[in-house]
Amino acid sequence: MMSGLTLQGVHKSFGDVQAVRDVSFDVAPGEVLALLGPSGCGKSTILALIAGLERPDRGKIAWDGRSLQDIPPHQRGFGLMFQDYALFPHRDVYGNIAFGLQMERWPAEREQDRVKEMLELVGLPGYGGRDVNTLSGGEQQRIALARSLAPGPRLLMLDEPLGALDRNLRERLISDLGEILRHMQQTAIYVTHDQEEAFALADRVAVMNGGRIEQLDSPQLIYSQPASTFVARFLGLTNLLEGVGRLTATGAVMETRAGEFTLDHPLLGPFTVLIRPDRVSIGSTGNNHLEGRLLGCSFRGSTCRATIEVGGVPLQFDFPASTPFPPPGGRVQLSFDPAETIQIFPVT
Repeated sequence: MMSGLTLQGVHKSFGDVQAVRDVSFDVAPGEVLALLGPSGCGKSTILALIAGLERPDRGKIAWDGRSLQDIPPHQRGFGLMFQDYALFPHRDVYGNIAFGLQMERWPAEREQDRVKEMLELVGLPGYGGRDVNTLSGGEQQRIALARSLAPGPRLLMLDEPLGALDRNLRERLISDLGEILRHMQQTAIYVTHDQEEAFALADRVAVMNGGRIEQLDSPQLIYSQPASTFVARFLGLTNLLEGVGRLTATGAVMETRAGEFTLDHPLLGPFTVLIRPDRVSIGSTGNNHLEGRLLGCSFRGSTCRATIEVGGVPLQFDFPASTPFPPPGGRVQLSFDPAETIQIFPVT
């Protein structure tokens, strides 16, 4: 019997809209799974189904092998945290964190100890008497997290919890949130449209598209080996070209508008070719190279993103910021190892 959360073949429609289509995955105890995808792809609907706020049209949702079908939301032992925090304005910090404990009738002394523990965990010791209306956005986010964790939920579901924060604060809190979840060994599902959040926080990531899971893997595999052109584009890997594989007298090649690449093994027919932006170097060494016209560069701190027109196609590549480039319009030669730089997808 599998422990933790299991979804098998879950479907959910709202009228003619198929919000969730044949979704299956599991979340092991202590694991953080991220649901990553654009707005409207079904991420939040999956949370609502797991929480019991919606019922699936078909499929199974289970915890420790036991179906949750007939278990009401308040008896599932799951916690939810949303983007807007939903703190109670008439309660102070202590009252907000203690709310779930009071609903479960924790003894007063145990309640006090738990609230103190949660405040220390989120880095806000001594804040119990504070008015929540005077807290900053980051402090409110931490109090909302403490309130969600206080009752010790079997599963914590976080729906875009950092979405209302500015970028600098969000980046600081991503690391803190990951440390807190792992310190608590908290089983969690984290919904986001931001790949940086998903990669930083999650043990595994499910990339969603149109109600389906396109790929479910570790963050490293999602980035290094996207399973489809949708996943590649969603991750910002936009150097996608139509290609045709063929055999020549000297070996296997892939023909594209940007050039012809040698292959380690033959592939015949039409394909979509991804040229990774971060694995190309300046120069013309080796058998595989590109030559194009520099359209421009954008400085990004430690890196520079160069847009280079190759065969009439604008492609983007990332280089160290110190890389010397000709002025816009100048010619640039690039070299690469196809095994590290090229990924090929079948045409569907």
